[in-house]
Amino acid sequence: MKTRFRNPAGSLEQHLVRHLGEPFAVTDERVSGGRIEVSGFRDVPGDGIVTLVTVGLSDIARRRGFGGIHGQAQELSMVLDGTYFTEDFLTFFVSVATKYCRDHRQLAWGEFLDLGMVIPGSLDLGVLFVWPVALFDDSFQFVATPAGETSVALLFPMRRDEVASVAAMELEAFGDALDALQPEIWDLRRPSLKFA
Repeated sequence: MKTRFRNPAGSLEQHLVRHLGEPFAVTDERVSGGRIEVSGFRDVPGDGIVTLVTVGLSDIARRRGFGGIHGQAQELSMVLDGTYFTEDFLTFFVSVATKYCRDHRQLAWGEFLDLGMVIPGSLDLGVLFVWPVALFDDSFQFVATPAGETSVALLFPMRRDEVASVAAMELEAFGDALDALQPEIWDLRRPSLKFA
């Protein structure tokens, strides 16, 4: 593992450093369609929390024709308690990025990705909910790059039994419920979400 981006002067890389600080770990990974970096940032959005963000998925999407017509594309992110940041978790995150490339499409807010497996470190979280990166400043969500706008999608781990409740809600109502519940979504062993 290294601690610097391949292209530290890139628009996305500078955006990440501005919002998250310097990465403590950057790995080069091969996914379907090319190479990406997975960057890890320590103590954001809080003490002991690790934020993982891909760098390069948006370039693959644009090259392979599943970016938006005006160059819009996505990077993926997850937040987790640092105690769960292991080689197995990193391998899992890369497998999600690989699936993203193989599916050859951008993800929609409110979409569920059923992985058919339990997320490493958790006991029963097996679905990822695609959500805006609301844990950070609003300006973190989107970055203008020379190739087009790039958005960062947060992958929020859920239990299969939580999916039905969330799917029945409008996205705004779900956001309000999250604000009220204040779940520690970075805790892969968090209590189940209970919606009224």
